[in-house]
Amino acid sequence: MKHDVARMQLIRVWTKKVVMNRLRAIRMVLWLLLGAVALSALGQGQTGIAPEITSIFFPRQIRADGNPISGLVGFKDADGDVARADFTVIAATDFQAFTVTPDVKGQKEGAFEFQLSTRTPQRVTLRVTLTDEAGNKSAPKDFSFEAKALLQPALKVSPLSLSFQAAVGGFAPANQSLTITNAGDAPLSWRAQADSNWLTLSRTSGGPLAPNATESVMVSVNLSGLNAGQQQGRIVITAEGAQNSPATVAVALTLETRPATLQVSPSALTFRATEGGSASDSQTLQISNTGGQPLSWEATTDAPWLLLGATRGALLPGQSTDVRVFINMSGLTAGTRQGRITITGAGAQGSPAVVEVTLTVEVRPSVLQVSPSTLSFQGPAGGASPAPQTLTITNTGGGTLNWVASADPSWIQLSATTGTAPATLTVSVQAAGLSAGAYAGRITITAAGLKAAQRPSQ
Repeated sequence: MKHDVARMQLIRVWTKKVVMNRLRAIRMVLWLLLGAVALSALGQGQTGIAPEITSIFFPRQIRADGNPISGLVGFKDADGDVARADFTVIAATDFQAFTVTPDVKGQKEGAFEFQLSTRTPQRVTLRVTLTDEAGNKSAPKDFSFEAKALLQPALKVSPLSLSFQAAVGGFAPANQSLTITNAGDAPLSWRAQADSNWLTLSRTSGGPLAPNATESVMVSVNLSGLNAGQQQGRIVITAEGAQNSPATVAVALTLETRPATLQVSPSALTFRATEGGSASDSQTLQISNTGGQPLSWEATTDAPWLLLGATRGALLPGQSTDVRVFINMSGLTAGTRQGRITITGAGAQGSPAVVEVTLTVEVRPSVLQVSPSTLSFQGPAGGASPAPQTLTITNTGGGTLNWVASADPSWIQLSATTGTAPATLTVSVQAAGLSAGAYAGRITITAAGLKAAQRPSQ
């Protein structure tokens, strides 16, 4: 019995050692396997994040006539480096795998188009896998369609993508058109629906369309309430019983922040003044910010005779201000002058804005002045004539004043009858032959439509 007990203890000890050795061996194998896996992963050298397939849009039913049918693959890729899309066949009667190289470099989200066709009536299931430039692969995504050789309508929509661009707070972009065609052999009726409230369709149904007939749908964008950035939408066109239905149109809207926009009105000013006169009346410029960002503006002139009521200011979007423009007449002679007002706004569209200014200074007209306004002579009847007196002729205006003088009646004598102002005119009377009494006469002096008259006393 003691031997049996000892033998059992030996067996237990031996068994324990064997088990421990085996456990150590298993641990070594696991460490070696994990190391090999780690080395394999390091050897691949993959970096970045794998792309993701977000959606596949392709008609559930197409016509087996060999004509290419378009579909869309939606994707997300944080690295923006999707390089290719592999389409492998999961189930089909007669269909070949193919690869698409999408032109989406730099895009982190969007969709790209693919085309396929078949002449064999069959049901096809394809698996799509995206691969980026680093070799990272997306999770695969399957889709199926049935190619039928039936006499039926066939839906064709063109284009399958629309792109709009606009500025926040600005005008909506121009409408774009979709063409819906019946490419089949039977009449086609269709319905259209947009999945975003900023998308508006001119019509949402149509038909029946005869084979090869077309109809158009105008697509417009409503910017109300939208912020800067990119918006994605879809328009789905369905035609019951038709091949290639439904057709999906991808719509992208890019909204940019509208910069400040400088607008100045009017673009030209005209002033008129008289030489030596007072300054011409002021006029007004209106400076407006029709953009989407604040505007700081400055105004300068290139002529010393051009003065501004304000030379700088700030405007919020939609605001405007008036600036008075004055003319300094000091030292200005007759003639026409050109000046310029320049308004700038840093970073603003429409900057700089230039206002052309024309100033016409006219010659001041001549003004005839004669003094004194009356002359009075006295003398004895039959005696000597009284002493002569003088008139002063002056031009209190501008330019040159040439004058002409005449006297009535003949007993009034003038030292000259023509001259240029300023001048002194001597007036004398001939009393000989005049009997006692009071006599009145008139001296008339004229110059270029101007007239001054002097009347001697009786």
